[in-house]
Amino acid sequence: MTDANADATLSLQNVEVAYGAIAAVKGISIEVAPGELVALVGSNGAGKTTTLRTISGLLRPRAGRIRYGETDLIRLAPHRIVAHGICHAPEGRQIFGTLTVRENLMLGTVRRPDRRDAAAIGADLDQVFSYFPVLRERLGQTGGTLSGGEQQMLAIGRALMAKPRLLLLDEPSLGLAPVLVDRIFAVIAQLKAAGTTILLVEQNARKALQVADRAYVLETGRVVLTGPAAALAANPDVERAYLGGVS
Repeated sequence: MTDANADATLSLQNVEVAYGAIAAVKGISIEVAPGELVALVGSNGAGKTTTLRTISGLLRPRAGRIRYGETDLIRLAPHRIVAHGICHAPEGRQIFGTLTVRENLMLGTVRRPDRRDAAAIGADLDQVFSYFPVLRERLGQTGGTLSGGEQQMLAIGRALMAKPRLLLLDEPSLGLAPVLVDRIFAVIAQLKAAGTTILLVEQNARKALQVADRAYVLETGRVVLTGPAAALAANPDVERAYLGGVS
C-alpha cells in the first residue's frame, strides 16, 4: 500500500460488467470515502454482488474505471488488490471446510507484510475474538463443522485478519437467525466506529440503512436512487419496495 492511498476513496465510474451476452451491471458510478459505511441495496439480480466481485478483481468490467485513491484497480489481480488493503468477505461465506478455524483465519494474513510478526498477528486474533468469542472456542475445529452463523463470523474474521482499509461485505446476514443478524450488525457498527471503511451489500435493507452513512439503490444493474441512508429509509418508494411498507 502506497502513502498516496493512505486515505483513499474508492471510485467506480460508468462501470459495466457482463456474463457473456448478459449485462449484469450497466454503467454504475459510486464512491466510498475513507471512514464511510456505504450500503448497496436492491432485489436479487440487481448487480450488487457482481459489483463487489468486480471491485475485488474476481470479475473484469467491459467498460468504466475503478480507482482506489491513485491506484487503478482494473487490471490488478485479486491478490494485489488485497495488498492495497481491500478485503472481501464474500456471499456464501466460502470458508475452507477442511481447514481449522485457526487455519482459515491465518489465510487472511497471507498478503500482510508483518505476517511473521507473532505479536501483531496475535493482537489481531484477539481483536477478532473480541467481536466473535465463539471462534476462540472453535479454533481447532474444522470450518465445515461450524454452524451457518459461525461460518459467517469466520468469513468476516478472515477478512479482518488481512487488516483491511476497505472491507467489502457481501450479504453478511443471509440465512441467519434474527439473534445472529443482530450480532453481525453490532460488529459492523463497531468496525465502522473503529474507522474501517465499509461497502456493504445486504438484502436486509432496513438493517443496512440503519447502520450506513449513505446508500445506493440498484435495480437491474443501474443506480436508481442514492443519498443519505436515513433519507432513503424515509423515502416512500424505498419503503414500499425494500422495507416491507404497503402501497
